[in-house]
Amino acid sequence: MAIIGGAKVSDKIDVIRNLLSKVNVLLIGGAMAYTFLRAQGKRTGKSLVEEDRVELAKSLLQDAQSKNVRLLLPSDNLVAEKIDASAKTHTIKTAEGIPDDT
Repeated sequence: MAIIGGAKVSDKIDVIRNLLSKVNVLLIGGAMAYTFLRAQGKRTGKSLVEEDRVELAKSLLQDAQSKNVRLLLPSDNLVAEKIDASAKTHTIKTAEGIPDDT
């Protein structure tokens, strides 16, 4: 198993491709997970998504599936209407999608 995160898929393409031939499970977290969630057709609200890398994320998801690698993404998300320490937060299941205003 490997765990990888960060903000940008583009910075980690080679690492992800390399890991897909070495692990049975790859967990992707951090902001880059939202590019993969968008590639799966999930709503991601105002989350950081590298729009120009969504097709690449789809390709990596397909590669993982063809290599029988379980690629895990967040199952829930802590969201807020704004980035502020006093903002109210709540948890949304990834399957429900993140509303556009959060």
